[in-house]
Amino acid sequence: MTLSAILKEERYQTTIYLNDRPYDVFDFGEGKCSIIIVNNIDLHIEKLNKEKVTSRIIFVDITKMLAQHIEQKESVPQLLANDLHLLFDVFWLDEVHIESEIKHIDMRAIFNVVALRNYSRSLLKSEC
Repeated sequence: MTLSAILKEERYQTTIYLNDRPYDVFDFGEGKCSIIIVNNIDLHIEKLNKEKVTSRIIFVDITKMLAQHIEQKESVPQLLANDLHLLFDVFWLDEVHIESEIKHIDMRAIFNVVALRNYSRSLLKSEC
C-alpha cells in the first residue's frame, strides 16, 4: 500500500488522493463516524444540509476513481478497501461504520478491512 495522500481544496471539502487514486470527500459533524460511499456527492451534501446531523459523516465519492479503473471492475472493491484503509489513518479514525449508496460494489473486502480496523482499535483501547 503506497502512503500517498495529497489534499487539494476544491468545491467539495477536498479532493484527496489515496494510493494515487482521486476521491472527493466531504467530512461533516462530530462523534461516532459513518463513512458513506457515493457517486454523486452534491446530492448527498444537499440532503445533509436539510437534516440535523448528530454524528460525524464522511461522504466518499468514488466517481473519479471508477473512471480511472473502469476496465478493472473485478479489482475495484479491493482497491477501494485499500484506499479506505489509508483514509482511516489520514483522518485518524478509531471506530467506523461504513455503507455504500452504490449497489453494484461488492462490499465484502471493504467490510473485512473495517472489521479488522475496528477489532485492532478495540485491542489497543483495552491495553490502555
